[in-house]
Amino acid sequence: MASRALYVVIDRLGKTEVFLTYGHSWGGLLIPQDLFWGYDFIRPRIESLPAIEGAMKANWVEGAAVLDIPRKVLALWGGDETLADTVLRNVYRMWTSLSWEGWNVYWARLGYYDIVRYLRWPVESFTDVDENGRFDEGRPLPSRFFRGFSSSELHSRERGISLLTVRWDENRQEEYILDQKISEVLSAGRYLLVPLNSARPLQSAPARGAYPGGCAYLDVPRQSIEFWGGDSFLESRDRSHYIQRCWSDWKVKEQHNGLFRHAQLTGRPWKDYLPTEDITLQRLYDLLMTPGVLDFEDSRTGPVLGRSDRIEWIDRMRKRWDSTENAYEESLANPNFLPLDIAEDTQA
Repeated sequence: MASRALYVVIDRLGKTEVFLTYGHSWGGLLIPQDLFWGYDFIRPRIESLPAIEGAMKANWVEGAAVLDIPRKVLALWGGDETLADTVLRNVYRMWTSLSWEGWNVYWARLGYYDIVRYLRWPVESFTDVDENGRFDEGRPLPSRFFRGFSSSELHSRERGISLLTVRWDENRQEEYILDQKISEVLSAGRYLLVPLNSARPLQSAPARGAYPGGCAYLDVPRQSIEFWGGDSFLESRDRSHYIQRCWSDWKVKEQHNGLFRHAQLTGRPWKDYLPTEDITLQRLYDLLMTPGVLDFEDSRTGPVLGRSDRIEWIDRMRKRWDSTENAYEESLANPNFLPLDIAEDTQA
């Protein structure tokens, strides 16, 4: 199965051209590796790809980016690790902004929908969004959703894929590490609270690192839920309206900054949940040392990036990173999502 990347270039005269990585198995999954290396390296390679007329529907696009040259905006969405790991995504985005000096680098948190909206293309024609702005409204969820859970299923594990924090009252807040994705657990609705109240909570500090199944904060006195769906984004762009149905009279909100936002909600230091800076930067190095789809050579592009070229570039960005005060925390706290009003600003 191919993973296609769609690139849109808006030139200095406002002309829009669309290019697609036909025939490459990992185009959409390698967008982070491809786009990191700056405007001068990337633009001729994008323009060497096959051009297409207009846009593609969402089910034909696994990653996308816009190079808006007049506005100096790079908006992107894609990758494998960067979709499921918000820490790596946020650090990658900040490093890319250092590499694209003078450009505003944004992450499209709702994927192709945000890209289409930025370009003022009709979202109903090219994405799975309905007239209410909801994704996958008519698509039935798998049978593992909307089921009940026993207390034993909700006992905390030493290791698991999702993290649930519940504020039962003013004096009691418990954490649970679970084997189920957080969106599946929340789909049980208010009936979840009965077995959960009898389940064994976590007795120690949670393991630092990624929880690919997501995280959620339930505030029982305030009847509110804020959750991050983890890698459920790869299955469906929006589950909040499904979960809202199961928690009538509760306020349900989906957040997109993972464990950092979860730490803010729980009141715990973010360092209790997230990996260290050294671990994250090592993962970033490994990602950037992987050749991408656009690292090819022809008469327009110039030579490919060799291993020594990559190391030299990464070292330069590391010096800029080290010279930025509190760079790691700043990158985690400011994901720089593509804002709602930027499309209007772009057309002004």
